[in-house]
Amino acid sequence: MISQSASLLPHNRPDELVGLQLSAEALRISSKLELRYRIEGPIDNLIIPTVTEGSVRSDYLWKHTCFEAFWSIPAQTFYWELNISPNSNWNIYKFNSYRNGQREDEYKHSLNFSISKMANSVSVGILVELDPQIPLNSEMELGFAAVLKQKNGNLSYWALSHNAKDPDFHQRDSFLLKL
Repeated sequence: MISQSASLLPHNRPDELVGLQLSAEALRISSKLELRYRIEGPIDNLIIPTVTEGSVRSDYLWKHTCFEAFWSIPAQTFYWELNISPNSNWNIYKFNSYRNGQREDEYKHSLNFSISKMANSVSVGILVELDPQIPLNSEMELGFAAVLKQKNGNLSYWALSHNAKDPDFHQRDSFLLKL
């Protein structure tokens, strides 16, 4: 069992989100990856979708408040992207290389969600069964990210690091955590 946690940084923090903090944690247990996200602070300026009954595989979750994770195996070009909405909708994509060959991952993932909203915080957790293409004992590289939609319609972009002029969560040098 290996775990990592980190704070996510905004690409540009809007004034109305000053004081907002976003953290993430990953725990790898054999062939499973447990991810947890937590927003704390002035969440009143955010649009947080409410939980719906039954999660649905959906596209374009990043156009709204969405938590993301990216993972791969060192020295490989292929990688996965997970999108999870606080309403429990989700998707997992696989890429052949940087932004190339995107497709829904066909592996039949077993997903378990936990979502909690309080006055000044939102927590989202997900347990993902990893694709068998990732060997049990192999190291993984992981990147966390999030898109937060504000009530004024603007989006803010959060990640472990921002290595480009514009937000780009797919950059491999932002997969900073090792599991």
